[in-house]
Amino acid sequence: MYRTGDLVRLLDDGTFAYLGRGDHQVKIRGFRIELGEIESVLASHPGVAQAAVTVREDRPGDRRLAAYAVPVAGAAPDPADWRALCARTLPAHSVPASVTVLDALPLTANGKLDRAALPVPDAPGAPAADRTPPAGPAEAAVRDAFASVLGVDEVGGDADFFALGGHSLLAGRLIAAVRDALGAEITVQDLFEAPTPAALAARVRAAARPAGPRSWPAPTTAPPPCRTPSTACGCCARWRTPPPPTTCRSRCACPAR
Repeated sequence: MYRTGDLVRLLDDGTFAYLGRGDHQVKIRGFRIELGEIESVLASHPGVAQAAVTVREDRPGDRRLAAYAVPVAGAAPDPADWRALCARTLPAHSVPASVTVLDALPLTANGKLDRAALPVPDAPGAPAADRTPPAGPAEAAVRDAFASVLGVDEVGGDADFFALGGHSLLAGRLIAAVRDALGAEITVQDLFEAPTPAALAARVRAAARPAGPRSWPAPTTAPPPCRTPSTACGCCARWRTPPPPTTCRSRCACPAR
């Protein structure tokens, strides 16, 4: 039998009633995600003392990973850096959409993590007005793609995609929009590492730079080696002890020639 991790109850009619999961595996947009794996990555940051991750659906149909972290005593909390660690370590669909700083994780009466008591993450803020003109047509196109995917009127050059409510699904749409507009070969990982229009436009410009002259191997007139031993070149079957050079008369590259 295969242990699925599902919790069920056997009913009188012989069918099963699904009760939930026995572990913390969740499914978001078709991907199965282990919450414990994300928590381990967050907890590995030197500035994080404790971490917890859950799935929230504060808007119907919009399931997102929400992370919560307790900073180490005396350390300045840096949610952006914590999230950047997840982006470098985890696949895109496992990167939390938000990281909330807490003084302590909520616990049950038995001392276990009370996921139901974790607070609602702060709602994404509206992009601040930025009258700085784009630094070229590439950044202008990237800003337009940001605004279109996020559903806002205007996005500044330093607006963070994820701080404005972006997640892995929208990230894929944004990358597709940028590729269509500029023909740039960038990936979702580029967006996680450069989440602002200005930074992503710099990646686009770097990807568009022409490569140096292509080097080709020098032509050779040496005959190709024999693919298989054959009667036409019996010495090829004896690579370990090749005969004298005068023995092989075929046009091949065996060591006996």
